[in-house]
Amino acid sequence: MTKRARALAIGAVAALAVAAVAFVVVGQTGAASPRRGAFLEKVAAHLGVSVDALKGALEKAHLEMIDEAVAAGKLTPEQAEALKARLEARKALREVLDEAIASGKITEEQLGALRERLMGRAGRFPGRGIRGRIMERLMDRKCTCP
Repeated sequence: MTKRARALAIGAVAALAVAAVAFVVVGQTGAASPRRGAFLEKVAAHLGVSVDALKGALEKAHLEMIDEAVAAGKLTPEQAEALKARLEARKALREVLDEAIASGKITEEQLGALRERLMGRAGRFPGRGIRGRIMERLMDRKCTCP
C-alpha cells in the first residue's frame, strides 16, 4: 500500500470514528439530530474547501481504494463493479432526497423518521449483512471485547 493510500485510509477511518462517536453521543443524550449535511459542512469549513469539493474528494478516494483493492487481488473486478454500482445508487438516492427536502415534499424530521424506521431500533446497528447481525448480537450480550 502506498503512503498516499495509507494516509487516505487513515483519514477515512478517522472520519468514520468521529462520525460514530457523534452518532452515539447524540443518541445517548437524546439531543435533536443535526441538520442533514451539517457534519460535512463543518469538515469542509475546517479544511477550507466547499462541501461539494469534499464530497467529490471522498468519492474519488473511495473509487481509488476500490481500484487499488482489485490491483492487489483483494477484490475481483465483479466485486469492484458491484461496490461502484452501490456507491452510485447511494449518490442517486441522496440527490433525490435532497431535492425532495429542497422542494418541500418531505421535511428533515420526516427523513429522520424514515431512516430510523429503515434502520430498526434507534441507536442500533442496521443489520447490513453479517457484520450488522454480529454487532447486534454483541450489543445484546453487552460484550466487553478486549
